[in-house]
Amino acid sequence: MSHPIRVLLQCTISYAPDDWHVGRFSLLRDHLATVAEVVARNREPDDHGDDPVLSTLSRAGFDEVWLLAVDGGDGVSPRDLEGIKVINERTVDPVADQIDQASFAQFKIRIDNHL
Repeated sequence: MSHPIRVLLQCTISYAPDDWHVGRFSLLRDHLATVAEVVARNREPDDHGDDPVLSTLSRAGFDEVWLLAVDGGDGVSPRDLEGIKVINERTVDPVADQIDQASFAQFKIRIDNHL
């Protein structure tokens, strides 16, 4: 028996009642939960600006990450990006990987080093 797909549904901002926190994506979370085990969370940066889950995705046991980039440009740290890269490199379906590369080639990740 195969294990259920584990999905991280993550917002790139901390909780704010009048902003795009993960709770506003409850319909998406509920739909994903019909086919996968879903962990939905907001960004919780530590003192260094790293999110404890995103920056350690290599050890977190998620199969997919749905990153909801609702921030103004500072939603992930360099360590978070490294964690996201590890998940991206784990792609086991070469067709899905080709689709991802073709579909998202126009997006660029920008890191501001204004710390």
